[in-house]
Amino acid sequence: MSTVSVIIPVYNCTKYLPACVESIAKQSFSDIEILLVDDGSTDLSPALCDELAETDDRIRVFHKPNGGASSARNVGIKNADGRYLLFVDCDDTVDSGCIEGLLYALTASSADMVVFGMAFDYYSGEALKRTNKLHYGGECRLSIQDVGRNFAELFSTNSLSSACNKLFTRAIIDENTLRFDESMCLYEDFDFVLRYMAAAKSVTVLTDCWYHYRVFAEGNHFKKRIANIDALINGVMALCRSANEFDEATSGASAASIVMRLGLQLLYRHFISVGNTLAALRAKCVRYMASVPTARSDTLDKTEKKLLAFIQTESYFSMYLWLQTKKIVRFIKGTVKKILRV
Repeated sequence: MSTVSVIIPVYNCTKYLPACVESIAKQSFSDIEILLVDDGSTDLSPALCDELAETDDRIRVFHKPNGGASSARNVGIKNADGRYLLFVDCDDTVDSGCIEGLLYALTASSADMVVFGMAFDYYSGEALKRTNKLHYGGECRLSIQDVGRNFAELFSTNSLSSACNKLFTRAIIDENTLRFDESMCLYEDFDFVLRYMAAAKSVTVLTDCWYHYRVFAEGNHFKKRIANIDALINGVMALCRSANEFDEATSGASAASIVMRLGLQLLYRHFISVGNTLAALRAKCVRYMASVPTARSDTLDKTEKKLLAFIQTESYFSMYLWLQTKKIVRFIKGTVKKILRV
């Protein structure tokens, strides 16, 4: 049995996978296993996974039909031998002392999970253009009740929404039969973390940004995910359930409020990205309001308040005109930027 199982879902990632695996294989702490879960890749990734396994006996490979990152991670959880789990995306890397530092922090604090910072790496071609580091304000050990009280700040610093900047305790995952929700198209990481924390007692937070997230321009993949209104609403509903579960465990209400606001943001982005007739807009709003609780108005920004006001007063024609104006303004701004870049 290894101390740490590193689970990497792989899908069409021949360009970046070698660097990802190398960053883990060369960790200063070596008692690890690396699980490469090929999620039905259609490029050379399956063969590359097998080749990498031949170079290091700590690497195990699993091939499966395409089902998404959540299903690949679940295969990894099922087959992992480690006492602790670390999730890494196949196009990202981690610093060489990452796992050693996480284990030291976990042992020293006797916490159930360690959260650390992320470096968001922006590239121009293959050259690193800039790095933005994001982490919680200071190193500390928080009870789950403390997490609830500081939920908004933790969320805003990306300390909760990603599964990749955390070391999880395997026993808690097994005892509570925790798995990633494969039906969710957005924020499935956040959902998993919420359910994990509801079963945990304490979290240690570090400011070290050991995880390097490779940033790509928002493209068609994200637009496709928010275009499916049924999947979007079902995902927010799942998040609401997990947030309520966490709030019950912490006697708070911060998680539910954040998730409700997040739902409005996703709904707005759906409306901006997808062409809607007035009738379609009305039908989507009715379904959304019937399925997802609304956020408190004092937690919303200007755009979110405007959208919520339109929905609550059933002012769908006014909302339609407002959204069309927003689209026109976005188009003009985008065109001006393209002209200035020429």
